[in-house]
Amino acid sequence: MALLAELQEICGRAHARAAGPGDMAGGVRAAFVATPGSAEELAALVAHAGGHGLAVVPVGGGTKADWGGPPSTVDLILDTVRLAGWHKHETGELRATVGAGTRLRDLDPLLRPTGQRLALDPASMWAGGTVGGALAAAETGPLRHFTGPVGNLVDAIDYVDAEGHVRTVRALAAAALCGSLGTLGVIATATLRLHPRPPATVWLRRSVTNPAELYELMLLMETTPLGVAAVEADWPAADPVLARVPRQRVAMEDGQPAAALRPGPGSIAVQIEGTNAGALDRVQTAATLLGGDAAPLPQPPAWWGRLPGGPDDILLRLGGPPAALNAVEYTLRDATAGTASMRGSVGAGVIMAALPGHLAMDRVVSIIEATRYTMTGREGWCTLLRGPAGVHAELRASDPDRPDAARRKTAADPDGRFAPGRLPLRSRG
Repeated sequence: MALLAELQEICGRAHARAAGPGDMAGGVRAAFVATPGSAEELAALVAHAGGHGLAVVPVGGGTKADWGGPPSTVDLILDTVRLAGWHKHETGELRATVGAGTRLRDLDPLLRPTGQRLALDPASMWAGGTVGGALAAAETGPLRHFTGPVGNLVDAIDYVDAEGHVRTVRALAAAALCGSLGTLGVIATATLRLHPRPPATVWLRRSVTNPAELYELMLLMETTPLGVAAVEADWPAADPVLARVPRQRVAMEDGQPAAALRPGPGSIAVQIEGTNAGALDRVQTAATLLGGDAAPLPQPPAWWGRLPGGPDDILLRLGGPPAALNAVEYTLRDATAGTASMRGSVGAGVIMAALPGHLAMDRVVSIIEATRYTMTGREGWCTLLRGPAGVHAELRASDPDRPDAARRKTAADPDGRFAPGRLPLRSRG
């Protein structure tokens, strides 16, 4: 246990230990867990691990530890929980520097009294996701419609490189670390761009009967100057039994298809911001434009900003022009007999899709390859975020992003010290 004693000497006896059964990254059990309390301790741990040939995997809130495929080896987990808290808050310049281990849900109460906000609202926020984890996974939420990719919110990042040195990168170099999944370095602190907090926020929801209708309504909200901050789509999975029942002839009621008179299975929801009177005014206008059963809501729908599917489902992230996302919704629906669920920021060009976890591996591979073909043919992309190790392995050869990801990994970590076997995601994804 000499190595454990050396790790404890770096970050304190209470902050390094032998790993237990639950200490895993991507399903791979670790040998040791260390919790550095500063960027300097983090750098010393990485350097020490490198000297002993240890594979290092950083972990924040653990909400996305299974994203990106399993590492081949996990010798040392670097838990960022002690790398939390405020370092600097420049109120006048709308910037804040926070530790990578800071939980996203803790930032809003601190910023609210200043009239500012961090426009980053990913699904992991309420599950304990951290700033470092959101950046490393290029994770965004509904407000992506307003801000664009998560890299747009990053002014600078301090991180530890593969040699154990603390580096500071800004602008595009900082944005390039977003999506790294801990494979290019370990984020220690981030300087984030803030925005003024709107006086009032209201939501609007309307049901839709098919993806084409959803696409048309989304475009309507995109092109209407109503102070729209987010447009989210939700397309739940069909019941797997009912999906196999032959379609019935459409009954007519008063000369219209009866199905059109009932709420459709999907939903479009809109977030509108502004002054108290202005936001309410605009949401009523939006409801009139959307028609159907569109109605204002005092709070977002329960599915707003959440990932589709369940924890055991296979998770994809798809991006590209809205027309491409419209096409892939039909592709996934047909390929899975309606059992795929989709949700996300259609207007911002990114959605998440969940495939049932019980599907056979060869079928999952076939569905994802068909989805990639659909997306790349329309200037889009499809990334497998979470799935069985076998699916990740089978899809490597056909992954169009793999050559660039491998090049970035080799340039930043030639010895494969960080999460070996795992590659970074698309930096602008």
